[in-house]
Amino acid sequence: MVKTVVFAVLLFCCFPAFLPPASADILNEDTRRHAEAAFTAAHTGRWEDAHAHARTHKLLAKILKWMDYSRVETKASFAEISAFVRENLDWPQIPSLIRRAEDAIAPAESPAVLRDWFRDHPPLTPNGTMAWVQLLLGQEDAECAGDCSGWAAALVRESWVKDTFGTAQEKHFLSLHGHRLRPEDHTARLDRLLWDHQAEAARRMLPKVNAGWQALAEARLLLAEGKAVALAKVPAHLRNDPGLVYERVRWRRKKEQYLEAIALLSSNAADKGRPALWWTERAALAREALALGQAGKAYEVARTHGKLSGAQFAEAEWLAGWVALRRLKEAKLAHTHFTRMHEGVRTPISLSRAAYWAGRAAEAMGEKEEAAKWYRKAAPHVISYYGQLAAGRLNGNTIGLPEDPLPTASDIEMLDRHELAGVVALLTEVGRRENIRPFVFRLGEIAQTPGQHALAARLTVTAKRPDIAVALARRSAQSGVIMVASGYPLVRLRVQEPPEHALVLAVIRQESNFHAGAVSIAGARGLMQLMPATAKQMATRHNIRFTTEALTANPEYNITLGTTFLEDLVNVFKGSYVLAIAAYNAGPSRAEQWTKTFGDPRKSLEDAVDWVESIPFSETRNYVQRVLEGLQIYRRRLGATELRLSLENDLRR
Repeated sequence: MVKTVVFAVLLFCCFPAFLPPASADILNEDTRRHAEAAFTAAHTGRWEDAHAHARTHKLLAKILKWMDYSRVETKASFAEISAFVRENLDWPQIPSLIRRAEDAIAPAESPAVLRDWFRDHPPLTPNGTMAWVQLLLGQEDAECAGDCSGWAAALVRESWVKDTFGTAQEKHFLSLHGHRLRPEDHTARLDRLLWDHQAEAARRMLPKVNAGWQALAEARLLLAEGKAVALAKVPAHLRNDPGLVYERVRWRRKKEQYLEAIALLSSNAADKGRPALWWTERAALAREALALGQAGKAYEVARTHGKLSGAQFAEAEWLAGWVALRRLKEAKLAHTHFTRMHEGVRTPISLSRAAYWAGRAAEAMGEKEEAAKWYRKAAPHVISYYGQLAAGRLNGNTIGLPEDPLPTASDIEMLDRHELAGVVALLTEVGRRENIRPFVFRLGEIAQTPGQHALAARLTVTAKRPDIAVALARRSAQSGVIMVASGYPLVRLRVQEPPEHALVLAVIRQESNFHAGAVSIAGARGLMQLMPATAKQMATRHNIRFTTEALTANPEYNITLGTTFLEDLVNVFKGSYVLAIAAYNAGPSRAEQWTKTFGDPRKSLEDAVDWVESIPFSETRNYVQRVLEGLQIYRRRLGATELRLSLENDLRR
C-alpha cells in the first residue's frame, strides 16, 4: 500500500502565545513593491537599480547595502563600507565586511581616515596590510614608539607568512615590500603553504628558498600527492622536519601501512607544527590499530597527542580512555582520561560523554558511589545521547524534557527595539525568507538571556523556516540554553507505522533540520536527504511516478519515499534501529560489513554502546548518536511514556 503523508504546518505549540512586535507588517503597499523590485534587481546583479528602489525605506536600504557590501565583487567604496561597519557592529558577518572595506581602499584614501580605521580594525587581508604599511612608512608616529619603519617591516613579514595571495597580488606585494623580507620569512611562508596543501602557491616559493628547503618541499609535495619519494634527496638535517614526517605518516596510512605509520609517530618531530592535523592521523591510526588487535598501540597513539584544544582534545582524551577501559581493562587509567576530558570541555555533548564514561570506569573499579556521582553529572544533559544513557543508569530511563525559556517583558522589549528583529520581519514580509538566516543567528549570538534566545527562534515561526529554528537551537544548546519546541519541530505524519513516527522525525531533523529544499554537496535532496537514485528505486518499487524536482518541491513526496526507505532498512536489519540508522547514513553494505567486523550490537547494552563508538566514520558515529537521542525526545514530545521506549532498549533492539 502506498503511504500518504501530510506535511502539516509545524507545531510550535509549546511556545508562549505571543509574537514579537517586530513581526507586525512594516511596509505599505508602495514600499513593498519597491522592496520586491530591489531584491529582484539585486538577484540579477543590477545593484544601482536595487539601491535606487531601496532608498524608499531606511531599513530596506540598509539591508541592500549589507547584501551589496558583503559581496567580493562589490563596487562600493572604502568610505561607504567602513561607515556601514562603524554604524552597525551588531549586524552579522562584520569580519567579511571589513575584508571588503580593505579591498576597496584606494591610493588617494585620507591617511587620517585610514589611521582611525586601523586603530579600531587591524587589517585582515593583504590589501589592508599593504595600506597600513604605506601609512606607517609615510610618517613617524608616536603610536609606533618612534619606529614606524620597524613596525611596518614586522607587519609585512607577518602578512607574507600567514596571508593567502592571488598570483597578481603576490607579485604586487613583493614589488612593494620584497626588500623587507628575510630568508627565514620565505621559509616560514613555504612551510605554512605546505601544511595547508596549497601546492601551486608553494611551488612559486621554491626559487626563494635554499636548495635544502627546495628538496624538502618537493618531497612533501610529492608525498601529499600520494607519490613515493627518495628521502636521500632531502638533506640529512631536514629529514626530521615535522611537515615531512607528517606527510610520511599520512602517506603510509593511505597505503594501509598502518603499523609502519604508527612507528613514525615515535619521532620527536611528531605533533609539532600543526597538532590538529597530527591528531587527524593519530585518530585514524588508533582505530586501525584496534582493528589489527593492537590495543596497546592504539592507546599509546591516542594518549601521546600534542597540545590539542576544543573538540580534538575531547576526542583524544576520550579515545585514550575508551581503549584503556574497554580493550585494556585498565579502569583506573581510563578514569583519569575521562575526568581530564570533563575538566577541559564545555559543550553539553562533550560534558555528558566524559561524565558517562567516567561513571562507567568507576563502575569497573567497583566504586558504585563514584559512578553514581558521575552519572548524576551527565544526566541533566537530557537532550544528549550520553546524558540519556546516564539517566538510564540512575533511574530506569525516565527523562523529563525542560520547558523552553519564557521571555520576560524586558526580553520582549529588547527584541522589539533591536534593528535585526526588524530586518527579519521585513525580509519575511517581502517573501525573502531565504535571507533571514544570518540575522537570526546574529540575534542568537548577542542574546544575553535564555528568553532572548527563545525570541530569536520565535522569529522563524512567521517566516516558516523551522530549519533555521533548529539550527539556532543547536547553537544555543552549546551555551546551555535548551529549546525543545523550536529545536525539535513536530510534523503531522499521516502514515501507518512502521517506521515509528518519532524515528522519522529524528531522521528528518538530523538530515535536513526540516529544510524541505535542502540539497547536499553530494546531491541528497529534501527533508530526508534522499539521493535521486535511491528515491527512484523506492518509487519504482511502490509504483509511484518519480521526478527529481519533487524531492525538494513536494515535502509529502520526499517523506513518502524516505519513510519507505527507512522502513526497508529496519526490516533488512531485523528491527535494529542502530543498524538501520547507520545504514541510512553510510549505506546498507557498510552497516552489514561493520556487523562482521565489530559483531552484532544487540548482544548487550555495553556491546551496543561500544559498537556505535567503533564505527570508523566520525560522521556516522555522530549521526547514529544524534538520531537516537532525538528519537527519545520526539517520543516524549509525541506523548509516549512507556518505559520500554528508552535509549537502552533502542540500542539492544
